[in-house]
Amino acid sequence: MEAVYRQPVVCLREALLQLQMVDEEVLETLAAEDPELLRSRSDELVDRLLLTEDELHRALARVAGVAEVDVLAFELDPHVFDRLSLSQAQGYRVVPLGLANGQLFVASCVPTNEEQYHQLCSLSGHSVRLVWASGESIDRCLEVQGRIERSGHAHSADAIVG
Repeated sequence: MEAVYRQPVVCLREALLQLQMVDEEVLETLAAEDPELLRSRSDELVDRLLLTEDELHRALARVAGVAEVDVLAFELDPHVFDRLSLSQAQGYRVVPLGLANGQLFVASCVPTNEEQYHQLCSLSGHSVRLVWASGESIDRCLEVQGRIERSGHAHSADAIVG
């Protein structure tokens, strides 16, 4: 986390290049057409099928200095769903990762969504720190956690990869 916060601030264009989502030629064409396409109208990149929703939110997370996690490799605290229920996590498409330094860390595929942030703080009763994870990995993790909850087993990272 500390390393992420020490990285220089980047714009969306730089984030897209760093993540190798769009090449320089395409970015030049977009900037020449309308510089706002790489700023406030970045949703249009999805509309034009240049990026998926997940890719756009990953790039926006990079711009915001949000850390990324591989939620499928993350060992979950056995009581993390006591702080944010599985049904709430499914409803918001997030995975609570655990409590550290008084903050509840939560993986989200839209970590720059202010409304989601405030809702999660309210629901969990904790200060929340959002980190980015792919929507696909969040869905898979929640599916596995649902099976674990229904079977009555402890939360287990082995069940996610198995």
